[in-house]
Amino acid sequence: MSLPFDSSHPAIRLALKHARLQAFTPMAVLLNVAAVVICAVVLNPSSKEVSDNFSTPFNPNPTALALYWLVTFVLLISYCLLLIVANKPEKQEMMVYGVGLCLVFVQCFMALNIVAFTLKFFIASLVFTSLSLLFLVWIHLSLYMYPPHHSRPVEFILIHTPIRLLIVVTFLQELPQLLFIVLGWTYHASKPDDHQKHAWQAVAFIVAFNMAGVLEVALRGDFVWAFAGTWIIIGQLIARPKPAPVFAADLIFTIVYPVLYVTLFVWRHLSGGGRIALPIDEEEAEISRARAAVAVRNGQSRQ
Repeated sequence: MSLPFDSSHPAIRLALKHARLQAFTPMAVLLNVAAVVICAVVLNPSSKEVSDNFSTPFNPNPTALALYWLVTFVLLISYCLLLIVANKPEKQEMMVYGVGLCLVFVQCFMALNIVAFTLKFFIASLVFTSLSLLFLVWIHLSLYMYPPHHSRPVEFILIHTPIRLLIVVTFLQELPQLLFIVLGWTYHASKPDDHQKHAWQAVAFIVAFNMAGVLEVALRGDFVWAFAGTWIIIGQLIARPKPAPVFAADLIFTIVYPVLYVTLFVWRHLSGGGRIALPIDEEEAEISRARAAVAVRNGQSRQ
């Protein structure tokens, strides 16, 4: 029995893929939210208690991290609403080929990660975190084909921003914390005198991971990464107890992120380089979109 429409037509294929995202993405986001709430409130010990029992220099201030996740989840839920109401082919194309099902996998991996962490399956948690980061980086690179612009702030706020927030918290917070736990470089919250152990290893991790973030800000003038990186580092900075070398390293990057971004912003503005957070002009953005659309259609015509 043949379908009442030509499923090989590019517009039809785009609509079908978009409809699939409309079904699966909200479910995956709600699954992740439910997993976080259950692990934080219902399970005993909770995710916070497990984190305290296996403390590392990367343990954040709970309030700072909770606010970060609240903002991220609000943006993700808003993205799901945008996904449902989007009717322009250009916006659907960005969601399908720029974000796609990768975000669904990320949310599922993150839900499995928090459950594994709370149940003290730390190696499994590290695997899920690593997979989440790989998929997030893939989305981030794919979105280079759909650059944001000041004339389309909704796309920047609801599509680009939550992806970058997820990358930053996964890369700067969850990954180094889990690596320390898996390596056994931990101490119990009831024995704060042990917090001096492995301080210099923590400094090395802080420098290595944050230099990648600084490079992203320096090369792309990424406001979201600068803001999110500062937030994460401040959350780690104000957590106590904190070894002096770790405190110093956190303090340095708390200053470096905003100072670097502001310096680049002023320099590019004075040199006529334009905006930083939304770095590509409208004409260049349209060219990139056209190239992406042609590439996608050519690929579909070969199938």
